[in-house]
Amino acid sequence: MCRHCPVVPVYNGQFQVVQPDIVLADIAGQVRQGAEHITFGDPVFNGPTHAVRIVEALHKAHPMLTLRRHHQD
Repeated sequence: MCRHCPVVPVYNGQFQVVQPDIVLADIAGQVRQGAEHITFGDPVFNGPTHAVRIVEALHKAHPMLTLRRHHQD
C-alpha cells in the first residue's frame, strides 16, 4: 500500500472508481457556474486508463478549460 497518497487513509487502501459520466457532469456544472480551471486530486489518477478517459472527454466537451493534477507529497 502506498503511504504517501490519500488512497490509504481516505479509502482504506482501496481504489474507488467514480464513473466518468458522474465526474464529467460535476465538471459541467462547475463550468456553467464559471469555472475555467479544474484540479484533479491523486485518487482520480491512480487508475491511469480511467484518468485518460476522463481527461480526453473533458477536453472534447470543454476545450478551453485548463486542468492539472494535484499531487500530494
